[in-house]
Amino acid sequence: MTNGQINPPSPPTTFGVIFMGGESRRLGQEKASVELAGMTLLDRIVDRLSPQCAQLALSVRRAGDGLEGLDEVVDPVTEKPGGPLMGVLAALRWARGQGARFLLTSPVDTPFLPTDLADRLRAEMSGHRARSAVAVSRDRIHGLTALYGTDLLPDVERLVLQEDERMLQAFHLRIGSVPTVFATTPTDPFININTPEDLAAARALIGENPSS
Repeated sequence: MTNGQINPPSPPTTFGVIFMGGESRRLGQEKASVELAGMTLLDRIVDRLSPQCAQLALSVRRAGDGLEGLDEVVDPVTEKPGGPLMGVLAALRWARGQGARFLLTSPVDTPFLPTDLADRLRAEMSGHRARSAVAVSRDRIHGLTALYGTDLLPDVERLVLQEDERMLQAFHLRIGSVPTVFATTPTDPFININTPEDLAAARALIGENPSS
């Protein structure tokens, strides 16, 4: 309270984690370093998510694989192999350990993420009294693009470590994630870059000359 006025409540703290993936054989390099319109895919994702998150970190396989200036969340593959869900588990542990209320996640290869991604997912969670929400476009669930309440950590530990859940879609069903549908016009915001053809299509969308 200042000068007799009641300040509005602070928004709940949201931390973000970007899943780095690894080297793409079809692209011939690590996805994070692929350039699009003069920026790497990693730089583009950081640029999109930074205004939506109080703090960002990178999900990596080995310490030192990330970017200077950002925290690293090391995928604990030595604890138990579990595919991308081990990365989700590690990210939740990190965010909860830092005192965040929410965790926003995204893969590094989705350069057109909505600038209101966190707000949209959080609104769906609130409206359905759910503890997680997952992005959907063109009837496809984007399992790594999601928002979690960090109080889900015990449930995720149980599902991943004790019950060996490894499938993202089944995982979201089991934790009750709310499907959050995003418009795909003029562009599907969850287009991802897996092949040279995908990269060429993304460049065409933003009017970049691939030879420049």
